Amino acid sequence: MKILLINPNSDIAVKGSRYRASMAFIAPVGIAYLIAKLAKEEEFDVQFEDQFASGNSNEYIINKIKQDNPAIVGFSCLSPSLSNIRRLSKLIKDTSPGVKIILGNLHATVFPEKMLSEGIGDIVVRGEGEYTLAETVFAILDGRDLHSIKGISFLSDGKIVNNPGRELVEDLDDLPYPAWQKFNLDLYKRYPMLGIYNKVILPIQASRGCPHGCIFCSQNTMYKKPRYRSIDSVLNEIEYMHYRFKARHFGFNDAFFPFSIEHGLEFCERLMEKGLHKKIHWITETRVDRVNEKIA
Repeated sequence: MKILLINPNSDIAVKGSRYRASMAFIAPVGIAYLIAKLAKEEEFDVQFEDQFASGNSNEYIINKIKQDNPAIVGFSCLSPSLSNIRRLSKLIKDTSPGVKIILGNLHATVFPEKMLSEGIGDIVVRGEGEYTLAETVFAILDGRDLHSIKGISFLSDGKIVNNPGRELVEDLDDLPYPAWQKFNLDLYKRYPMLGIYNKVILPIQASRGCPHGCIFCSQNTMYKKPRYRSIDSVLNEIEYMHYRFKARHFGFNDAFFPFSIEHGLEFCERLMEKGLHKKIHWITETRVDRVNEKIA
């Protein structure tokens, strides 16, 4: 079964040339995890199109779907991209009516009923998607009923069904490494704010969730409780990605990293033990109460 996952463009990025010129296009690590999980199954041929980073037109996307004939198209749904997702979804339904459209990520998780009632997609994967998407795709492949799949919303006989939520992934170390081999990494070689040009930059996710529950943040919507990867797992991934993809720049996309002053010191010590401090550069956002003069 062929599957195409899309990170769609937004109208702001298309119309705002100055905005686009100043942007750093970050490889979407969430989609890379989804692909890694699906790619472990021999039944699935998974492809990815980052329209947001490439700037490819909707016509290009539709022609690609006509040519490759995927059974499933999945959209990563963030609010700025919603208008374009509506247009692409309609084009897909008009030109390839047999394609199942699956919606995921934050906007779809918050507004599953609205997106389904508008006919934008057939199924919404809510919250963390690795296991939910894989189970859903297997059900579609086998022609099985969807009512038993935790973490999805869908239309059944014209009515919206919200299945119970799925349990969170408890041990993040069990997840496969992001499938960057499916990506055109040339799209992610610039970070103007940091003066990085023509160098591969890969994101690292060392945790999911945040213990602070700030009202302006979406972390608690997607991740109901914080979970943390081991330092060994994070460093092993960085080392693997450095040698596998020649990446020398890594950015943590956690709510904050390190998780404590002690954690930051241990991470740096282990980084030096591996000799990675001489081979890579890493970037993070953190909180003022997670650093001191020693770690800074």
